[in-house]
Amino acid sequence: MMRGLAAFVFVAACGPGRDPGRCTDGVQNGDETDVDCGGSCEPCIDGDHCSAATDCASGVCRDTCAAATCTDGVQNGGEFGVDCGGPCPTVVTGTGCIAGTNGSMVCSEYHSGTTFTVTISWNAAGGNAYVDYVTAYGTNGEDYNSMGVVGGSPINVCTTGATSMTFELPFGVGYTYKVWHAFCVRADACSGCGNDVTTASGGPFGVSPAC
Repeated sequence: MMRGLAAFVFVAACGPGRDPGRCTDGVQNGDETDVDCGGSCEPCIDGDHCSAATDCASGVCRDTCAAATCTDGVQNGGEFGVDCGGPCPTVVTGTGCIAGTNGSMVCSEYHSGTTFTVTISWNAAGGNAYVDYVTAYGTNGEDYNSMGVVGGSPINVCTTGATSMTFELPFGVGYTYKVWHAFCVRADACSGCGNDVTTASGGPFGVSPAC
């Protein structure tokens, strides 16, 4: 009697729905969409049959699982966001131009890497012992001169008229800018300045990843 009971327990434990090896048995069964994948098993690889996006490792099902692309509308293949970053081009926000005060303007461009290019333009009023200079102020608490140097000395403009300064700033940080006007002790030295006043300002600006 005990022997028969033991046999019954063994068969029940191995009955339908209780086989822990179903997803590795080399047979398409259960709710699998291909052999040992899809449904409640591991996602299928590219080329395997599928019935829903969740059946595929790429998240793209077109009767069979499709390889990840940069235009499939799904975050896959190592992308940082949907079709953005990683193996795909980085999509950014913040490029273009923004008008500031007193006729000034800031324009931002992104090409690649960890910095973006900024051009700040204004109507300078240097000469006759006066200079202008630009400072960019980051939301990271750091100030940048018009060579993109953190805490760098002012780059003085000793001329009058339409002027622009182009330099690199760290990617992913927000900024504002100010155009300063200062009087110099020596007109020929363009240094030793004081009595700095702001003549133009603008922002916020900055280029950041969208993913």
